[in-house]
Amino acid sequence: MRRAEIAQVHVDDLTGGPGMYSLLVHGKGSNERVIPINDELAADIALAGGWLFPSQRGEHLTPRAVGVMCSELLGEHVTLHMLRHKFATRAYRGSRNLRAVQKLLGHSSLAITERYLDCDADEMRAAMTSANDQTPA
Repeated sequence: MRRAEIAQVHVDDLTGGPGMYSLLVHGKGSNERVIPINDELAADIALAGGWLFPSQRGEHLTPRAVGVMCSELLGEHVTLHMLRHKFATRAYRGSRNLRAVQKLLGHSSLAITERYLDCDADEMRAAMTSANDQTPA
């Protein structure tokens, strides 16, 4: 999720039950999407009882404040956007479903999602081996 989406997480956005929880994400451009989440994350959101990241004014923290807080916890050189790229790569490697990753990230086009994916040497070697193993028609 983007830091602005994380900042806006509210207990009211949680739906489903054990093994089937989902979260309504309030995305860019007033677009909303529903993503599946695990039971542990659902429990943490439920415990918040309101905003996951509440401000002193009774609203949610700003996206910038959430980003700074997370960077402080993760290390100064780690951003939520970097984690978003890492998630995209892992989700794609696990599923090989670019469309599913696109929907999870809330991208409007597959081309944007493709830019989030990393490719390591083992994957390039596997692609080359696969191409070499093909017999010409």
